[in-house]
Amino acid sequence: MQGLVILGTRPEAIKLIPIIKHLKESNIPIKILSTEQHSEAVHQLFIDNNLNIDIKIEIIVHTNLSVQLSHYLSEFNRLINNVVFSFVIAQGDTLSAYAGMLYAYLNKIDFLYIESGLRTFDLYNPFPEEGLRVMMSHVARMNFVPTNKEKEYLINENIDSSKIMVVGNTGIDYISSFIQENEHRYQKNKILLTVHRRENWEFLDVFFSKLANYLEKNPHITLIYPMHFNTSIQAKAHHYLSISHNVQMLHALSSKEFYKHLQTCELVITDSGGVQEEATFLNKKTIIIRDKTERYYQNQQIRNMSIEDDQLFEAIDDMLKNNHQSYGFNHTYGDGKASSRIVNWIKRSI
Repeated sequence: MQGLVILGTRPEAIKLIPIIKHLKESNIPIKILSTEQHSEAVHQLFIDNNLNIDIKIEIIVHTNLSVQLSHYLSEFNRLINNVVFSFVIAQGDTLSAYAGMLYAYLNKIDFLYIESGLRTFDLYNPFPEEGLRVMMSHVARMNFVPTNKEKEYLINENIDSSKIMVVGNTGIDYISSFIQENEHRYQKNKILLTVHRRENWEFLDVFFSKLANYLEKNPHITLIYPMHFNTSIQAKAHHYLSISHNVQMLHALSSKEFYKHLQTCELVITDSGGVQEEATFLNKKTIIIRDKTERYYQNQQIRNMSIEDDQLFEAIDDMLKNNHQSYGFNHTYGDGKASSRIVNWIKRSI
């Protein structure tokens, strides 16, 4: 038995490294293939966790999704077509994860889908992610879902319950290894911002301009902004925010550094599903700047609103003026043991 783990972005690495470690501890042979979208960050994560990447594909950057998909499949065939795999693991909703599913299906290899079942029920929001994850769920030998809500979604799509397993979210496994529950530090009026999603790109000029104006009027606020790898986003951020004295614009952070800011901030503003999960785990006040989020939540400290919503900055004020602060861990998305459940299933079933 040998498995193939496919990843290429920093979020994928964070959510698959706990599984990779458990597979290695269980002496299950695997090859790790990187599709290299966030090569520097992914390689650093692997170094930090004493892991190696076995196969790296040649990266191309192309705006045409069909061209990008065909490139992934061509590279898979070039690099691994002569290797026998019993299973392929991919996580999330990237085009490279979808390519991994398609490669597995076309070669009659069991596809194991990590973090399956997330839905907005709008095939074009987010695009193409929503469509990709719907198709991936229907091909998977096993859908490892974070909560019972995602299981319910898949059953409603006529996916057999024997192909669905509620395990929690492996991202919680990762952050749990860095943060102790009794560490309750936070700094009043400290905001942590992350923004990167494709559907928000056209609104970033207006958003950053309004944000700069808001920070100028509120000098008591400190904004921490770890910038995304996209150089276009970085350029826009520098253009509008570099004159603000209460902004720290940071380049790529290690997990330890990022979690330190996440733990010590009062408010999180993000369009990242992974950061939403981590913020929820730490009971942080959170504004999700997306039209829709596929992460199920029931928490008065979390708001979901568009990045272009006229009430966004009023909401920020409201959240900061609310003195309620919860401590301890929130296990909505898992208890930190998802990866062990997944690997135990592989040992029993593959």
